[in-house]
Amino acid sequence: MGVMDKLKVFVVKEPVVAASCLIAGFGLFLPAVVRPILDSFETAKEVPQPALRDIVNLHARLTSAALQDMGKTVFYVWVLNGSMIADPQV
Repeated sequence: MGVMDKLKVFVVKEPVVAASCLIAGFGLFLPAVVRPILDSFETAKEVPQPALRDIVNLHARLTSAALQDMGKTVFYVWVLNGSMIADPQV
């Protein structure tokens, strides 16, 4: 009986063990072979850090826009509920 026949008999008799061995084989193969290949590729260039004033200005604009949108939403809810018809943005 050849090696392949013995392997087939083993897989039929012990499918869980055979599947575990297959999964373990992949677990050993992938880090040992794929990782060095990925490490050999050139990494991306580092992105320069933006100036702090740009971040603060962006945050202020986004916060202002969010508050304006929130005010419009509150106004629409008040109008739909009928509890207040006037514009809450004074």
